[in-house]
Amino acid sequence: MKKMSRSNFAIFLFVILASIFLPIPAMINPTDPAELKLCQDAIVVPCLEAINTGKPPSSTCCTNLHNHWTSCYCILNQVPDGRSTFSTSDAAVVLETCGVPTHLHCLMRTQVAN
Repeated sequence: MKKMSRSNFAIFLFVILASIFLPIPAMINPTDPAELKLCQDAIVVPCLEAINTGKPPSSTCCTNLHNHWTSCYCILNQVPDGRSTFSTSDAAVVLETCGVPTHLHCLMRTQVAN
């Protein structure tokens, strides 16, 4: 059996540590209508004009993206309207202009029957 080289071990270790320590949004329930409504009101509504027209995002849009994007990203990705709204090139410009991450990892919590 071959020994792992130092460079391969370093890459392996980096991948393991990165997967452990990279920020992951809070676990969410994408089927909760209250969470979806909060995300739509906080992010979609104030940012929609910038996304649809290509105009610069408002300060409200950017502030709300900073405050809610990490928790709302996964929720919005679970509904077709949210997914299609934030998958456009104009949406990518808005996210970049506001300085929020565009690639997040989602953990979905499962509902437990009572």
